[in-house]
Amino acid sequence: MNMKGKIDLYAKIRHEYRWGVGTIRGIAQMFKVHRRLVRDALDHPLPPKRKVPLRRHTSLAPAIPLIDVLLLADRDVPYS
Repeated sequence: MNMKGKIDLYAKIRHEYRWGVGTIRGIAQMFKVHRRLVRDALDHPLPPKRKVPLRRHTSLAPAIPLIDVLLLADRDVPYS
């Protein structure tokens, strides 16, 4: 789900809580989401940003220069 869709979902959840079913469990069943997401929508006006994990090449780090050299050398080799 993209960010705009999630913002719209948060708005629908808040509206339904205030004027509709009124229970966290009922809203979760209605929108087929977890109760945790309903509580989060009621507490915060915007959904949290997605966490981007930091990726490291710890085991591959010593070999990266060699791999780069091999890939660059492979560009010059004619097709067989």
